[in-house]
Parts: sequence; structure tokens; C-alpha cells
Amino acid sequence: MNPAQLKDQDLLSTLRELAHDERNSCLRLIQHLREMDARKLYLRIGYPSLFEYVMKELRLSAGAAYRRIQAMRLITDVPELEEKVASGELQLVSAAQLQGFFQSEKKRNRSYSLDDKLELVEQLKGCSVPEAEKELVKINPQFQRQERPRPLPDSRYELTLLLTEELRYQLDELRHLLSHRNPNMNYVQLVEFLADLALKKYSPNRQRHRPRPIAPPGAEMKFMSRMIPAALRTEVWLRDGGSCSYTHPETGRRCGSKHLLQVDHIHPLRLGGKTESKNLRLLCSAHNLWRSELTFQPTTHAH
Repeated sequence: MNPAQLKDQDLLSTLRELAHDERNSCLRLIQHLREMDARKLYLRIGYPSLFEYVMKELRLSAGAAYRRIQAMRLITDVPELEEKVASGELQLVSAAQLQGFFQSEKKRNRSYSLDDKLELVEQLKGCSVPEAEKELVKINPQFQRQERPRPLPDSRYELTLLLTEELRYQLDELRHLLSHRNPNMNYVQLVEFLADLALKKYSPNRQRHRPRPIAPPGAEMKFMSRMIPAALRTEVWLRDGGSCSYTHPETGRRCGSKHLLQVDHIHPLRLGGKTESKNLRLLCSAHNLWRSELTFQPTTHAH
């Protein structure tokens, strides 16, 4: 029925029902994402992470994908909160916020028991997101919303500074190339690294070039060191376009991730594989690990 034709009481009742249905639908999505994460199914179909799958396959925005995945991880760690999400007592954005906080605390080597987590949830009950963030910052002054570029309508990205699309691309390319030096490098650390490098090596005659698909510097190539000659590593890098070559056999979708790349032996060395171009490929660390588990621990991937 057209909402404009509903009486006031019927409109209010319908809205309550729709809100309830939406919460149930969201919870079911989270439950299914949890199972997909457990099976690492996103890797099989060619995505380097669950986040990439949710954004590109399910077409959720970066913020929506982040909130649902974070809420899923919180519910996985604290199953008692699933009912609170279903009832609406714990909002999705609050669940994501709490999970981000616990992840931040884990990096500080601070652990929270199940009772501690439930107590904190109760403590923040009824708080708005900004109010809850203030309370969490009191516990950990370094806590802040996860660093992530937020797309803007004018093709720029907001991360304290406003970045053009080209500059964001260049910064991300550098983060990928340096990922073996620091796999969790954030933008501040990258700028510090670049500033230090520029101060040491700056020259008035230095020419600027767009990034080219070449192999990373030797210092960042330690991950490819299994007695693979440098020339052969470069050949594989150029051939595979400097990105993960895993391709889903049914859909033909290629992963294409540039993060934590590794040169992989298609036929493993321990099974007699040779170190030659046709037996080498570039894989991201996620697909390389998953492929290794399939080869040497097939019983853990029965699905």
C-alpha cells in the first residue's frame, strides 16, 4: 500500500515492522559473512579480502562494508552480543566502533576478557557514537576511528588532507611496494618515510615520473629470495603486471591485489617443482597462504 494512504497509527506500525525486518536482514547478512570468512571463500572466488568482496561483489559502500564486517567480528568474539544487535539494543555502528576499539587495544597488548567486553558494552549503552568515542578515548587516548580514505563526490579522498585521485593512487602504490618493510604502514608513516628519503636524496635536477610496473627495490624483495635469480624475479613481476595473478577458474575474475606480493612456485618446490619462469607466478600473501593450505592441508577446506 502507498504510505501516503496509511493512517497515522498504521504508518507508525509499518515503520516498526520494517525496522525490525531490516535488523533481521542485516543480522542474517552478518551471519553469512561470518561463515564466508571462516571458509575463506572470498579467496577462492578471486578477492584478496572479505572487505574487497563485500564492496565489489555485494556493492556496499566502504563504510557499510566496514561496519558489517567489524560487527561480524565482534559477534564472533562475543556471541552474547548477537541478540543485542538483533533487537536493535546495540546499533551496527556502535558494534563496529567497539570492535575497532578492541583491535586497537590488542595492538597495545591489552587484553579484555568476555566479562570485560560485556561490561564495556553496558557502560556505553545509550551513548551516541561521538559520546561513546569520547569514553573510549579516555581509556585509550590513542584510539580513533580506523584510518581509511573516504571517497568524495569530486573524485578526491579525505584523510585529514584532501587527496586527488592521482595522488591517492601514487601513495597506495608506494604502500604496496613497501608492504614487506611494514605491512601495516599508514599514511602518516608513509609521509614520514618519504620526507626522510627526500631530505637525504633531494636534487634540484630530479625528474618526476609516474610509477612504472617494475619490481620493488632489493630491500623489499626479501620475500622473493628463495634462490630465485633477480632477473627471473623481475621477469615474473613484469609478466604478471606487478599484481596477484590468482584467477577464479569459473568466473575468470583475477585478484589483482598489489599488497604483500610473493613469488610462488605453481608446482611446489617440496614436491619437485622447478624454479623456472613457467612454474612461477605472483600471488598476494592471502592467496599464497590459502593455496598452500589447499595443497598441504586439504582436509581443512572440505567445503
